[in-house]
Amino acid sequence: MNLEKIGQLILNRRKLKGYTQEELGNKLGVGGSSVSKWERGLTAPDISIMPLLAKELGINIDELLSGNINPKVEQPLNKKYIKIAIIIIIMLLSIFILCSIFIKNEEIFLINSNNDFVSFSGHAMIGKNNCALTINNFKFLNKDLDKKILYYKLELSNEENTLVEYSYDNFDNMEQLYLSKAIEKSFIELIDENININQLKKSKLVIEYIDESEKNNKKDLNFIIEKQ
Repeated sequence: MNLEKIGQLILNRRKLKGYTQEELGNKLGVGGSSVSKWERGLTAPDISIMPLLAKELGINIDELLSGNINPKVEQPLNKKYIKIAIIIIIMLLSIFILCSIFIKNEEIFLINSNNDFVSFSGHAMIGKNNCALTINNFKFLNKDLDKKILYYKLELSNEENTLVEYSYDNFDNMEQLYLSKAIEKSFIELIDENININQLKKSKLVIEYIDESEKNNKKDLNFIIEKQ
């Protein structure tokens, strides 16, 4: 038994744990002077307190008696972290592969207005068998044409039928609505399994409204669809 090596190990591990000699002694039921003697290699800890001393220092009895930290003791901890890292990597790769499978068949398109009457924006996600579309942020640009209205409708349609519409009927409301306010409240949301990008590009966005003179008005809202 090499008392100097044991003492040096006790000293190093005590400092690593942040204990003073007195604090370590108190945990073991001995005085700080006893700990000092161990660390200077003058005496060895009593065999009855070695298990508790080893526990407090975070080592095993073999290491305490030999005065050396066995590198094999640290290995399971390292293996544990390696296994965790491998699991995380596998999970991330799985998520990436799944995302690739779902996303590769879908394309995202930006929709922007192309007229001087109303501005708006939106986006569309076009998949192999579905379409999800949103158009919002409507702003009325020509204030000179603003007027009170009795009826308002915004419609997205293709050559065959109406895809979706937003309407506001104000005939039964004593407080009349201005065209600008009706436009800026507008929005279009569409989920359809039978629309592809070519059909969407051929669709029309039209505003229809009835003014105070009960005249019916229609305005085509041109827009551009670009791949994001």
